Amino acid sequence: MLTNLYKQLLRFQLARTHKLVKQINLFKVSTLIMAFHLFVLACNEAEISTPTTSLGTPVPTIIIYTPKPIPSLSPTVTPELTVERRIEVDPQHLDGINLDFWHVWAGEPGISMQVLVEEFNQTNEFNIFVQPVYVGNYNDLNEKIQIATLEGGLPNLAVGFNYQILTWGMEEPIVVDLTDYTSDSIWGINATERDDFFSFTWDQDQIGDIRIGLPFQSSTYLMFYNTSWAEELGFDSAPRTPQEFKEQACAASQANHTNPDVKSGTGGWVTNTAPSAIVSWMYAFGSDLVPDLEDSYNLSSPEIEDTFAFLKDLYDSGCAWQTEDQYAESEFADRLALFITAPLSDIPHVFEAMQAAQNEDAWTVIGFPSVESRPVINVYGPSLVMFTSSEAEQLAAWIFMKWLVSPTVQAQWVQASGSFPVRSSSWDYLAEFISENPQWAAAFELLPHARTEPHYPSWSVVRWAISDVGTQTFRYYFTADRIPVMLKLLDETASELHARLR
Repeated sequence: MLTNLYKQLLRFQLARTHKLVKQINLFKVSTLIMAFHLFVLACNEAEISTPTTSLGTPVPTIIIYTPKPIPSLSPTVTPELTVERRIEVDPQHLDGINLDFWHVWAGEPGISMQVLVEEFNQTNEFNIFVQPVYVGNYNDLNEKIQIATLEGGLPNLAVGFNYQILTWGMEEPIVVDLTDYTSDSIWGINATERDDFFSFTWDQDQIGDIRIGLPFQSSTYLMFYNTSWAEELGFDSAPRTPQEFKEQACAASQANHTNPDVKSGTGGWVTNTAPSAIVSWMYAFGSDLVPDLEDSYNLSSPEIEDTFAFLKDLYDSGCAWQTEDQYAESEFADRLALFITAPLSDIPHVFEAMQAAQNEDAWTVIGFPSVESRPVINVYGPSLVMFTSSEAEQLAAWIFMKWLVSPTVQAQWVQASGSFPVRSSSWDYLAEFISENPQWAAAFELLPHARTEPHYPSWSVVRWAISDVGTQTFRYYFTADRIPVMLKLLDETASELHARLR
């Protein structure tokens, strides 16, 4: 179903970068990230000059659109569609088709996915049978897809982030363009159904004229906020701006500093340098990682410089601190932190930590306080992707994909995974869940302020470079005056990666 143009572009792009992708561990980014460590160490000895990079002539690519923040919870408004028959498969040919579905969910979400798939297998009218296969985390899945592309054995469908999907298929395109499926008058998604998807979910997989996937779930990083403790400190509302955030964090730090029974150096915000957390702070300071109508990054802007200057000052002032634990739920429950930053899916873990600590404080989740005095969240999530096979198998895979994003199934998945649904009507099936999970409901109310991450293949590496800058910002030897040069190096590194991974 891929257009000839898309085939040519993707074949050229992936063949050119095959060696690079094999050599780079996309999640450790060891070679490129090491530049930041070397930079910081060198700064301790002498002034350095930032190297310049010759990027050469950019290779042809698909222009990728980065959506703007949605103004309200209203789903995207789509013009009236011209529907036609695009999928010419006799439904009788679907009978008895077996599909492999590679996914990343273990534990309780994995069990829930197994239950959902069994429900589909037992109820679909075409006698389609789906075999779910857990293949590890997203990094593991990405590696297995790359190997299967070269050696054979691809599944019929899988899940992945759009920056991963854009790199799948090294020798030839193997990802099916879903445009014909979404637009088909019989099998497709009509205008009313399409308007039910939130714009930031639907738009994430539309790359020019190509639809590379179907959104399945969304998540975000949030600020977890102890409202009981904040009230004791004299604050009657959540912080709306970075300055108000610092004021509350410093008050909590001072309270713990003067309490002999509490660990010294705690109390404010526990730092978090996960890529999506740092990007959230960048958005809070009004930055655009990708300028309008430009196929590039902009990671050394004044807004991003202000972001890291704020975070450095927060840390140097003793109002932010680092913990040796990978997760900060226990610090939050023990009143060692007024704020922690964690993903949406961590809400149940914070509940458990509060219960274990026998802490009855009231708490909630809030967005990142912004310079515009409104919360900001960075929303991201995986999509369902279809791989090339027979026309009948592809239609069977589409039927299963469409079933997984139906409002009722989405509501079931929300309760199993703690993620956001991709459709607004799923809310109608979550009344009991919402009443029992007020923190999740508070997070859902932040969706009007959602922003998304760049839709580039290079984002799989650049996001970790951004994370490393966050890590360096909180090093004892790093000083604020080095931020501009550090960001210049980050911007050059991101530009080089973007030129190669496309």
